[in-house]
Amino acid sequence: MSTENVELIRGHWQAWENDRDVETLVQGWAPDIEWDLTRFATWDGASRYCGLGDVLTFLVEYMSRWTGYRTDARRYVDGGDRIFVEVTESGHIDGAAVERVWAMVCTVRDLKTVRVEMFTDVAEAERSLAREPSQTV
Repeated sequence: MSTENVELIRGHWQAWENDRDVETLVQGWAPDIEWDLTRFATWDGASRYCGLGDVLTFLVEYMSRWTGYRTDARRYVDGGDRIFVEVTESGHIDGAAVERVWAMVCTVRDLKTVRVEMFTDVAEAERSLAREPSQTV
């Protein structure tokens, strides 16, 4: 089922990148989704958000910092129920041009995202996936 999980996460990202389609994201998230930012150094807000309402609060807070925001999810690694996504984001924060690469590991159960871990260090995110041999897709 892991290929199905990769395609699920890829579909969510494409909806986000193409249209900022929050409805598609929320439909793909479990009601008790957990968003873990403990290893995401560029965020100075709370380190964890739990449940749809809290995660949407995080998303609004994060996006409010940006103008001209763009993302490119460029690499997916299949880790079974855990999917690694490498993301390049760019735009402006407080008038300054920003471009950075980070990663997330999304945990999927029953075709719903139940946990998202964001990492400033892409290699650390990839190592966290190493419970089983993984395959780049």
